[in-house]
Amino acid sequence: MNLNTNSAQGDKEIVSFINTIKSTDDSCKNLIFDASNVPDLVPILAVLAASRQGTTEIINAGRLRIKESDRLSTVCEMIQSLGGNITELSEGLIINGTGILKGGTVNGHNDHRIVMAAAIASILCSDPVIIRESEAVNKSYPKFFEDFTYLGGEYYAL
Repeated sequence: MNLNTNSAQGDKEIVSFINTIKSTDDSCKNLIFDASNVPDLVPILAVLAASRQGTTEIINAGRLRIKESDRLSTVCEMIQSLGGNITELSEGLIINGTGILKGGTVNGHNDHRIVMAAAIASILCSDPVIIRESEAVNKSYPKFFEDFTYLGGEYYAL
């Protein structure tokens, strides 16, 4: 892994979350993730949580309502569009993971993080995923789909 674990970047916390959700220990069936210091991880954390068995609660994420989109609302919409079970709260989300996502059409809401999370979710879905407004990735990661393909993801521009 090419992640600098000494980095000041808060997003490195994704590794800890992934290691926790990969655990087969029953104590990891119900998780609480505090997004206070890493709100930008919420879209991908919701995808991962929806694709595992168990309940995940994401708390302290209210400031996501004033990003490129109301990110709590759009994450909720994205997961529901893919067949997941998610509830939007004023300051967070509750995801009841079923172990699989189905696929479907996701509105990117011109939000780069929603588009990238939906693309990654497509790898975990049983059916194709259509992402509207996918060009939003150009804001932060113009080569996202090129790298996604290089790493084994598939996408087709409509």
